[in-house]
Formats: sequence, C-alpha cells, structure tokens
Amino acid sequence: MSQKDQPRQWRIIVGATSFADANSAIALAVGLASELDGEINACLIEDEAVLAYAALPFARTIFPGGGKAEPVTLQAMQSAFRRDAEGFRKAIENAASLGAFRWTFQQKRGELRSLLPTGFGERDIVVIGRQRLPGRAGELYVLDDASQPAESLYAMALRTANRLKVPINVLIWGKDAAAVDARQAWVEQTCSKSGVPIQCVCGTAFDRTVLDAIAKNSPAAMMLSRSVADQLDLEQLLDIGRCPVLVVAD
Repeated sequence: MSQKDQPRQWRIIVGATSFADANSAIALAVGLASELDGEINACLIEDEAVLAYAALPFARTIFPGGGKAEPVTLQAMQSAFRRDAEGFRKAIENAASLGAFRWTFQQKRGELRSLLPTGFGERDIVVIGRQRLPGRAGELYVLDDASQPAESLYAMALRTANRLKVPINVLIWGKDAAAVDARQAWVEQTCSKSGVPIQCVCGTAFDRTVLDAIAKNSPAAMMLSRSVADQLDLEQLLDIGRCPVLVVAD
C-alpha cells in the first residue's frame, strides 16, 4: 500500500466556550486519541453571543446559586476567554506529555457548531465539552434517528462504553414507526454479544423520546452522528444534558 493509499490518522476535535466545559471533555478526547492512535485538535471558542451581550451597557454577570449580579464589560469578557484558552492549552499539553500524542490548539471567535468541520471524514470525531453536575456517574446516551445510517455510530459507542465502563442508553426516534422498530431490532441484535448493558427507548417524537429522557437523567456523555448533529440545536442539547457531546461520522 502506498503512502497515498494509507488511511488518514484519526483526528479528535475537542472544544468548548470555557475551560470548565472543556475540562469535562479532555479525558474523553485523550482516551480516544490513545485508543485510536489519533491526534487532538483543541479549540477554545469565544462565544460571539456572549461577547455581543458583554458589549451592552447594561450587561451583568449572574452567578450560579444566586448572589448579587455584577457588571461585566467586553474587555473583561475577552480577558476571561484568554485565561480559559491558556488553561485549556496547558491541560492538553500536560496530557500529551503523558500520552505521547500529537496536538494543536487554537482560539477563535464563533459558535460551538463551528467545531464541526466542513470536511468531516470517517476518521473524525468531535467532542464538545459541557461541565457535568458533580457526583453523578451517568451512562452513555446514543441519539439515533432511525432514518440515518448508524453502523459507525454504534461501533464507536460500544468502544467508548467499554473504555468508560458504563452502560448504553439508546434513544431512537423517527416519523416512521416501522423504521424505528426495525432499528431497535437491529441495535439489539448487533450489540447483544458486546457485553455492554444496553437499554432502548423508542418513539416517533424527538422531544418526548430524547429531550425528556435526557432531562430526567444524568448522562456521562451523549453520542450522535454528524447527519443527526446537523439537524439538532446543539446548544439546547448541551444545556439539557449537562455533559459532553461526541459527534462521529455517518
């Protein structure tokens, strides 16, 4: 096989809009890089919406748990993003010194969705960080639209669940009830010999099948395919799940 014909190295893109969120995803990204012999491309996103709000004269910071709201300025928010970026970069650098993988880091302005590259290949994985609530073990949630391909999704889900030593909760939805039933049967047959405990929840409505289930539980992480990610509001998913989201190729 010539060098040109050899498959490209795995690329794990990990990003967030704060170091607290990024820190929840670093271990996942490092585990993937080590297992797949891949490289990590890390990115701190300066949230455009946050910066636009901070530029307003009435902007205030509200702290979790209440307390007095404090004024915030655009300059202060830009400084906070720079501090978070430096903390993120150092964490990746330290992990690489122990795991011996290649890595890059960048800081850019935009929105979280910009982490999904235009040229999303079969050896690309995106890990979007979101800080989890403390003290909850959680499970891996697989979000599966029955109308989309799913072989790569479940192959990576099983590998990830084995590495994290957690069960898988599969949430399958679709307008065609027969297609949903067929996908559930395929999932149960495909995953039956994996040794990973799997539970399926199925329905025709995304909100009731997926969002309600996530809101009532505490996922360790959520995984979905790129085609499904393109359909969803990722910010809403992160806000409800309060955990990292992994996006894999179709």
